Amino acid sequence: MKSIPAHVRILFLLMGVTLVGLSFTKILFYAVNQHAFPEVGFLDLVAALWFDVITISLVFYPFILLWLIPVRFRGNKYYQYVFRFLFFITNGLAIGINLMDVIYFQYTSKRSTFDLFSMVGYEQDMNRLWETFIIDFWWVILIYIVLLFLSDKAFRIIFRIFGNFSDKRFRPQIISLIILIPVFIVTGRGGFGLKPVSVINAAQYTRPENTAFVINTAFTMIKSFNENGLEPVRFFKQERAEQLFSPIRKTGDQTEIQLPDSTNVMIIILESFGNEWVGKDENNKSFTPFFDSLCSQGLFFRNSFANGKKSIEAVPAILASVPGFLDNPYISSRYSSNKLTGIGNLFKKQGYSTSFFHGATNGSMNFAGFSALVGYDSYFGRTEYNNEADNDGTWGIYDHKFLPWTARQLSKEKQPFLSTLFTLSSHHPYKVPDEFKSQLRKGPHPICRSINYTDLSLRLFFEEAKKQDWYENTVFVFVADHTPASWSDYYGQRIGMYRIPILFYSPSGKIPAKEQNEIFQQIDIYPSLADLLGFKETIYTYGQSFLSREYPPYAITYLEGTYQLFMDNYLFTYTNEKTKQLFNFQLDLSLEKDLLKETPYKKYENFLKAIIQHFNNDLRLNKTHISE
Repeated sequence: MKSIPAHVRILFLLMGVTLVGLSFTKILFYAVNQHAFPEVGFLDLVAALWFDVITISLVFYPFILLWLIPVRFRGNKYYQYVFRFLFFITNGLAIGINLMDVIYFQYTSKRSTFDLFSMVGYEQDMNRLWETFIIDFWWVILIYIVLLFLSDKAFRIIFRIFGNFSDKRFRPQIISLIILIPVFIVTGRGGFGLKPVSVINAAQYTRPENTAFVINTAFTMIKSFNENGLEPVRFFKQERAEQLFSPIRKTGDQTEIQLPDSTNVMIIILESFGNEWVGKDENNKSFTPFFDSLCSQGLFFRNSFANGKKSIEAVPAILASVPGFLDNPYISSRYSSNKLTGIGNLFKKQGYSTSFFHGATNGSMNFAGFSALVGYDSYFGRTEYNNEADNDGTWGIYDHKFLPWTARQLSKEKQPFLSTLFTLSSHHPYKVPDEFKSQLRKGPHPICRSINYTDLSLRLFFEEAKKQDWYENTVFVFVADHTPASWSDYYGQRIGMYRIPILFYSPSGKIPAKEQNEIFQQIDIYPSLADLLGFKETIYTYGQSFLSREYPPYAITYLEGTYQLFMDNYLFTYTNEKTKQLFNFQLDLSLEKDLLKETPYKKYENFLKAIIQHFNNDLRLNKTHISE
């Protein structure tokens, strides 16, 4: 040990302090979110430790480089003050970012990436959100402060015990520099592989559902910052890929259900309305009685799925049929300026006016920009509502105010219209107006009352809509953006975390009341509406109409490097260009019995690989549209 230069010993000990901090945050992360990781074994712990080591090497690169520069004044107190400050920043960032997902993971079921910082449109929104999180999760802040204090104390102890820099020769310092820089570069790359290790590689070391446990948030932030674009994919020759799956669809030829010409369309995106809290519970009570009543009067898809875990992923899926196959959501990715033939573009071509309503601050999550990109001419947000007395103080305008206002505003739009309304209030901090608190039902999770409140707001919307002349000539599509923080094990795992309600409803009864059990997904809404309205068009979509299916009903999702395909009662998972698992998700709800070795799976593998090939190559080449 004495032969190792003092500054090298100190470097490894300081990095060890950060490793201990990351390990502690990992334990805390698991304790709070353990329902999402039902099976964590010894090898998972080893893999988690390895990814923490990789992360520390990456985070410490600037510190390492500066610390290893040969100097003769390491014992100078001002020199040590500089590195004490650098360590405080480096260690504090790594631990603080990791602590953030102890809570945020409950809402996204994935480790945060750099796109988190583009989620809210304006700084004033971010300030309000921070205030809310500090109030609700003060204990996380307290833990962070304690960890920073202990880390700084460890720094001072290490320098007091090992900070003997009497040997001021340059030779051992130069040798240390020459040896350690390559070591840390290789470690930060994750080994000697052709490419540095990435988020997707984590699934090689663990079950796909444990990926978020194995990696850490500092790692995903680093890897998603200025991320590389999609790699070209060639699983099949192009002709074969087209045979397996094609995103080009012809619509308007079905005759099963046909809506009259010039039927208005209203898409209502329900914030966090996952299946866990929709419908009656074990006490035969419901948090969504009004929505339930509509479900009994329309075409209700009980076995439906979200294509992502965030609001910012839902909007492209619903309005442009783009699945969430990117680590950085499409709206904030490098491909966000690609040409898309979205639902607004299609409806405008048929003579419709188009509008998007969202009570948040204008610019929030870039919805205004994206809606314009896919053909929405008008955007109505907090600015257009123009009454701050109805602001909830966190996200925007209360639902019970904004929704009826939307109904009245639509009467000013030219008919026929396509309009999208995105609700707001059923979101952390689950704030509801005081005037409704006594009549709202509480449940085991705070979101229950806010979902009950949004359901009440929906009833107020329909009461106002029924007074408008456009109401009877309108078809409504209800769809949740994603599932919320889960309460039960099932909804924390990779089936339940995507289960949402989707409903097609016509007040005039032109869409028959029926409950469908076949698989349906967000990206199926766009082609289904084109079919319902008889638009004889060719569109680009990764979904399919429920009225004219070319493939068996399916749903596709992606999370932290793992692709999932739901088809024929099976859940098929694929990661890092390897088939991973096959489960009967209808019978095996906890995903315990892997059927990969006893069930033919090539059908699912080839279908999913063809979708991935089209998605990657078409996004790279800006071909996600129909050429005129």
